[in-house]
Parts: sequence; structure tokens; C-alpha cells
Amino acid sequence: MSSTSAGGLIHVERTSPRSIRVVVSPDLAPCDVRPLSDQLVRKLRRREVAEVLVDVSRVRTPDVGYIDALARLQLVAGRYGGRVRLVGPCPRLIELLALVGLEDLLPADASFTAGVLVYV
Repeated sequence: MSSTSAGGLIHVERTSPRSIRVVVSPDLAPCDVRPLSDQLVRKLRRREVAEVLVDVSRVRTPDVGYIDALARLQLVAGRYGGRVRLVGPCPRLIELLALVGLEDLLPADASFTAGVLVYV
């Protein structure tokens, strides 16, 4: 099952009984965080999810605002017993996570791929 917000900011699909994959836009703006979080909440309310795989492989120029958005997704996932893992981050994103001290909160695995991604 997948869905897309009106602005095409997010694609969500189930990857296993206890995990979902979220594909976020590379140009996520601060005004997009609330709708993105709300959509994730709707998905997490429907099923028990241990892991939220956030595909950031299309992000090439992240900034602190982008880090803030990802941290908010972790807060949402944590409220429902889940944990975010970043999939396919660029080196700049990994550096920014370390710089702001969130590398443990938002674990990133540049070598991990979560199967075939479907973008809508």
C-alpha cells in the first residue's frame, strides 16, 4: 500500500509486517514538515511498526532545516514505538548529522538499500 500527499512530498509503502519505507522529497521545506508528520502518524496508527526506513537517496544539498524535518519524523516514529533509519544518505547529510549531534538518533546507512523504490 502506498500513498502520496497533495504536494508529492512523501511516498509510503510497507516493506515488511513491522517496517515501512518513506520516500521524502529532496527539497523538503519547513512548511512541509507538519503534513509529512501527520501522514506518518496516520500510517503508524494503523499498524505496529518497529522501523521507519526514510529514503533520503535523492537528497544532495541538505541543510539544518532538513535535519530538523528528519528529527521530527523520528519523534513521531518514537511516539508509536518505532525508530527511523536513513537509507542512502549523501556524505553531506552524514556530516551534518554528526555536526549537530544527531548521528545516534538518526542512524544513517549509505550502503543499505531497501529493495526497489517506487516514486510517485
